[in-house]
Amino acid sequence: MMKMLLDPMGGIVMTNDGNAILREIQVQHPAAKSMIEISRTQDEEVGDGTTSVIILAGEMLSVAEHFLEQQMHPTVIIWAYRKALDDMISILKKIGTPVDVNNKEMMLKIIKSAINTKAINRWSDLACSIALEAVKTVEFEENGRKEIDIKKYAKVEKIPGGFSEDSCVLRGIMVNKDVTHPRMRRLIRNPRIVLLDCSLEYKKGESQTDIEITREEDFARILQMEEEYIQQMCEDLIRVKPDLVITEKGVSDLAQHYLMRANITAIRRVRKTDNNRIARACGARIVSRTDELREEDVGTGARLFEVKKIGDEYFAFITDCKDPKACTIILRGASKEILAEVERNLQDAMQVCRNVLMDPQLVPGGGATEMAVSHALTERSKGMTGVEQWPYRAVAQALEVIPRTLIQNCGASTIRVLTSLRAKHTQEGSQTWGVNGETGALVDMKELGIWEPLAVKLQTYKTAVEILPIHCWRWIKVCSSKGYCVTSVSVSREKWVSLFPWRWESSPLLLSSSTTSLLQFSSFALMTSFRGTKRRVTTKASRLQHRRQPRSERLNRGGEEPAALTLTWGRDHCSYLVSRLSLEKFVSSRGGMENTLDMGKRQWLLVSLLWGTGSKLKVLFVSK
Repeated sequence: MMKMLLDPMGGIVMTNDGNAILREIQVQHPAAKSMIEISRTQDEEVGDGTTSVIILAGEMLSVAEHFLEQQMHPTVIIWAYRKALDDMISILKKIGTPVDVNNKEMMLKIIKSAINTKAINRWSDLACSIALEAVKTVEFEENGRKEIDIKKYAKVEKIPGGFSEDSCVLRGIMVNKDVTHPRMRRLIRNPRIVLLDCSLEYKKGESQTDIEITREEDFARILQMEEEYIQQMCEDLIRVKPDLVITEKGVSDLAQHYLMRANITAIRRVRKTDNNRIARACGARIVSRTDELREEDVGTGARLFEVKKIGDEYFAFITDCKDPKACTIILRGASKEILAEVERNLQDAMQVCRNVLMDPQLVPGGGATEMAVSHALTERSKGMTGVEQWPYRAVAQALEVIPRTLIQNCGASTIRVLTSLRAKHTQEGSQTWGVNGETGALVDMKELGIWEPLAVKLQTYKTAVEILPIHCWRWIKVCSSKGYCVTSVSVSREKWVSLFPWRWESSPLLLSSSTTSLLQFSSFALMTSFRGTKRRVTTKASRLQHRRQPRSERLNRGGEEPAALTLTWGRDHCSYLVSRLSLEKFVSSRGGMENTLDMGKRQWLLVSLLWGTGSKLKVLFVSK
């Protein structure tokens, strides 16, 4: 569905491209800016999957929030996510299917599956053929190295008017320029082309110069020197017998006169990028000085030069090149807004074609790849031990957001279809089964012909996972911005239990009510512990149900106060409010922590404890 946007300058943008929409959104929050940035990166790298990477990155962060609220350390989550990313890449390469890039019919199907949801799907056959022809034209291979530079050598020219069916690919270059003199030729067959990046004008000094003239003959001599300089440059050009001269700078009236008398056509003030594409198309070399011009610098690869008037403007065409390696795509349409959207869609189609030519491997679309990877990660997580298995398994859960979104967009039953898809992927040979984007039914993507380049999927997963470390540390940054310090140390279980002598493997000492989850209370305890002492925490938590400790458990070795109160409990972590006396014992036993851990006047401090299968514990102290 097309969206109509209003940009800050008052212009209208009609698009359904994820990156184009996000680019027009004005945001201030750093997290939102980073999400927009990953969409831009996805578009620049592979040209497709901009919406998918935003959805997947958002879901990755959403499932990670659960572990952050449980006080799981961000490094543990990040390590698990990166481990999952490595496994995802290996699984994708196993799922990938090689494709014959010389099979034109198969290549057209791949490109068509990428633009089915775009605005140009009505002219999908024409758009696919244009994209394939353009990419094949600019493909360049030398010394075993393949190069396909679409941005530099495949230029899209939008000309309002006509019909969309009039769009085509030129085996050559078109520039929006006319000849400099009305009597110059506008049609030349087999032209000899000279390209310049210097002006055909009298070169003035870089600094201001004052000349005092006392005689009239001196002034005439100065004018004569300027004319001789321009005449010499034109003679250098005429010496190689060109038919067409194209320069990036200006051409003086006197130079136009000399070139016109020599039956040479001149075009001036061409863009640097256009000049490079012309050089690649016709085999010419760009020359900086006319006196250094040689015969091998002349381009003879083009068979036709002509100037046409389209609408109210003149366009110069250099076409029918022998081996162009550069091309121009002409788009025709009703309005500039429609042409801009068609150009975006065509750029995506060309990027998809380029990705397949550079890495000829495909994976099934329609959420089939995500479900296959999700099932494989879930199976691998069963063999993992320690707290890392839970974030690892959460990645598998996050991948299901792609098929779930497809099902929701179709209006089908999300729970029923997604459950059936999970069951389908447990069977052998069902890795290509996904969701039909129109009906919401389960289909084999191989039979439906829905494929995606492997490069797009790899980039999507890498970008979505690599955004996590930026956001995963946000709670530590918030603490730092408010003047709190987070200190992390490692300690053995025996040492920790000796300082806090109660059965710490038992149930929590402070329980939440049935209506308040431990996750909510964990976040609540974190905030209240910043504000004051244990008494204020107890007062703030008065709405929660408490189970009073037996006096024998509350007694510490040195007095009546308990060494710590357990706030939250999980299978891989525990949060405490630790007394000042007990913490000072721990600090003195560690040595070197006095400068990093300062309790001030407070008697209690929040401590988050992380444990795994080994004998070491990770302890986090949050202090002012």
